[in-house]
Amino acid sequence: MSMQVSSGVKRATITATVTRADGTVEELGVIAFHESNPLKRAVLRLKQMRGERIEESDVLALRGEKE
Repeated sequence: MSMQVSSGVKRATITATVTRADGTVEELGVIAFHESNPLKRAVLRLKQMRGERIEESDVLALRGEKE
């Protein structure tokens, strides 16, 4: 999934966590992302098309950052 961002933004990520009334926590992971680098964007899209779940750690790894 992609999202609309301002033209000056290089990268953005939206992650989701659901906390239920009984206290259980469900990490949904990355639900939307934008990467200005087309190669990095293609890697994330291919992973998404294969049905793999994109985690925040995947996005950070592509950026060369650590959690």
